[in-house]
Amino acid sequence: MTLPVTLVQDSGERDVRPNGFDLSESLVPREQILRGGPPKDGIAALSDPVVLTVDQADAMRGDDRVIGVAMGGMARAYPISILNYHEIINDQFGDHAIAVTFCPLCDSAVVVDRDVGSRSIEFGVSGLLFNSNVLMYDRRSSNPSLWSQLDLRAISGPMAGTRLAPVRHELVHWKQWVDRHPQSTVVSIRSADPVRSGSRRDYTVNPYEAYLRRPGLMFPVNPAAMELPASDLKSLVLGVTANGQSGFIAADAFGNRASSRRFQLAGASLVVKFDPVALQFRVTHADPAVSWTHSFRFAWQAFHPTSVALRPSQEELPNR
Repeated sequence: MTLPVTLVQDSGERDVRPNGFDLSESLVPREQILRGGPPKDGIAALSDPVVLTVDQADAMRGDDRVIGVAMGGMARAYPISILNYHEIINDQFGDHAIAVTFCPLCDSAVVVDRDVGSRSIEFGVSGLLFNSNVLMYDRRSSNPSLWSQLDLRAISGPMAGTRLAPVRHELVHWKQWVDRHPQSTVVSIRSADPVRSGSRRDYTVNPYEAYLRRPGLMFPVNPAAMELPASDLKSLVLGVTANGQSGFIAADAFGNRASSRRFQLAGASLVVKFDPVALQFRVTHADPAVSWTHSFRFAWQAFHPTSVALRPSQEELPNR
């Protein structure tokens, strides 16, 4: 049976163990952890996905959005059309155990290293939200912690306070990814049910389309984010952190035109290329201290309330 993923607003009811998770020692106020609608695993995370070569992926369209990861001589694309329904893909990337995660409510793409200390975590979807952002959990643990996608840390349970290491990635169109990585593989919809050639679910339909068209949010978030103009809540930004500080890059930093610009944050540098047609930011160079996240502005502001807009240097770089 296919479970629905349409989210409903929280009823306002509170309990000590929502969806079976112990929040007694939560690092964030318990009343701000809300049920998203589906129960634990009602949105089914994927593990060890089936992949196709570029030549085999004839169902992929050039403008399909993908999260792309390239490291150690490997490249792989994770379609947003699949992540809209599954939110987490646990994968083995060469010697690296990674989780590719996407929260449709925040349009946030985050890739993390699943190896934490001596353990390799297999993430599942808890059915709970904090700041309208997905909370993940360890499916292999009998007493699982809840992990915040955008905060990159466990917020409850025995691993509370433990941080996740981000993995560099891109959020781009399929054609752009393949042009740069022609030997890439791509995750197939067969990952959802390897027994069949596909799933009864229509992955070409975005179940969040109505939400994306509306200016408002479905769930309460940090008041700092709600101070934004309604037109800015779901504007796309590149959230940046470096040396304990945070900022964000918006389209207006590029004059809303295609260009590559250099930005500085806390003594660290990154170069970002902006595509105004696709509304995409691509980091082409970054110092080791820099990490970044693609998301809606409200989501970044909710987790980084003092974050400010970064302005580029006067130098305009070759746009390649």
